[in-house]
Amino acid sequence: MRPLSPAPISISASASVRRWSWIPLVVVVVWGALRVGFGGDDHSEAGFLRQGFVRDESAALRPQVNLSPQEREMVDRIQKEYDWKERLPETKMCLDGLKVLYNKTKPEKRRKRFLETFWKSGPNPWVISEEGLEEHFSGFDSKGFSIWFAEQSHHDNLDRFTAEEMLQEFFVRMEPFKKWSFGIMGLFEPRNTENVQQSSELKGLWIFRGVDSIPPVIVSGCSLVQRYRWSKANLRNRTHIRRINALLCNEDVEGMTPSILKSFCV
Repeated sequence: MRPLSPAPISISASASVRRWSWIPLVVVVVWGALRVGFGGDDHSEAGFLRQGFVRDESAALRPQVNLSPQEREMVDRIQKEYDWKERLPETKMCLDGLKVLYNKTKPEKRRKRFLETFWKSGPNPWVISEEGLEEHFSGFDSKGFSIWFAEQSHHDNLDRFTAEEMLQEFFVRMEPFKKWSFGIMGLFEPRNTENVQQSSELKGLWIFRGVDSIPPVIVSGCSLVQRYRWSKANLRNRTHIRRINALLCNEDVEGMTPSILKSFCV
């Protein structure tokens, strides 16, 4: 009997090798995807978060990680922001609802309609719930938000064009932080033009999430906040309340008239 030729066996084995040769490649691709998905060597802010370099209250930064000074600074900044968000008190006040309420109320009607709803509570007819009903604005929550006065640091006598440019630049830089802020800024000029001791200046008010300080995400992320002097409003001080109401209603503030007034309500 003639022996069987081994050629078919050789061809079959070669075909089998080719058939399964793609497996190592798939393993490499999947491993790389998983590595990127879980952080890998990504030293961006998102990468630090994914890799767990930013701790929670019960954990510490990984001691075995060697970071450059720039990366360490980034980690510390992210950590401060994370801690700030974790410590935020609960609130029922909807900041987006306040922005809509302010934008939709005409300036001449803000003194009568807007202020009462802002300080106490009231309907917000421009925000409709899923059930088709008007939303109810719960009033300003001093336990979850704070009000801050902003005044120009350098008393340069600004013209309208320069003021417009400065406000526009400031609002653009604040865009990433709209979730935690609402502001009104303007150029105020002396009501009495004969008073040479007063010069036009930028001033306004901001409502920030949190009660102790300006959010660190804003301080670290928007360098233009350094252009202004900031002071927290005392809601038990009648002078501060009058100033807040005047700014919200586009009225004169401390003998100065707003020639430009813009709102950060995005």
